[in-house]
Amino acid sequence: MGKELMEEFPAFVEDIRAMDRTLAELPCPPSWSIEDELRKPKKTSRVHLAEFSQSLCTAIQIALVNLFRSWHISPAAVVGHSSGEIAGGYACNALTAEEAIIVSYYRGEAARANTQVGGMAAVGLGRDEVAPYLAKGVIVACENSPSSVTLSGDLEVLDSVVARLKDELPDVLIRRLHVNMAYHSRTPPSSPNLQHIQHK
Repeated sequence: MGKELMEEFPAFVEDIRAMDRTLAELPCPPSWSIEDELRKPKKTSRVHLAEFSQSLCTAIQIALVNLFRSWHISPAAVVGHSSGEIAGGYACNALTAEEAIIVSYYRGEAARANTQVGGMAAVGLGRDEVAPYLAKGVIVACENSPSSVTLSGDLEVLDSVVARLKDELPDVLIRRLHVNMAYHSRTPPSSPNLQHIQHK
């Protein structure tokens, strides 16, 4: 992920290295580097794990913003979704690159500390159409369009909901996402994940 950009644009890889230096200066720095993780082959890549994906995706987005800026391309508006809000904050000058990569790293650390196993699924149905299939522990986390939602929740319950949807609606797009967390689902105040963020 991002290997071609690092090979093609020296400024891009320098931005990645600068973010690695920022993380290395933290009181509890990562034992891995963004650059090394991005250069890993698909077989050994850990990009699908939240602990890594938060920083990796944010780093690529920040370096892309800088690359576009070097070409005098600036956005008229910025919209970010989920962890994309972090790089969105950088793109609109609300955060520095250092602040953004630190936020993403701690978001990944909080995800790693989360002991609840969850998952997500993309479903080609609207909110009202998918509602009858939901079960306790699975919610509509994102309403992407009138005919597309993302479900999020407890892994076992989500698997059951997905199986039922596939069985009853074989022509509808239903795809499990490659994540190990239930992003955008309800987080109880006692959640270890929330406590970890508050501690940092």
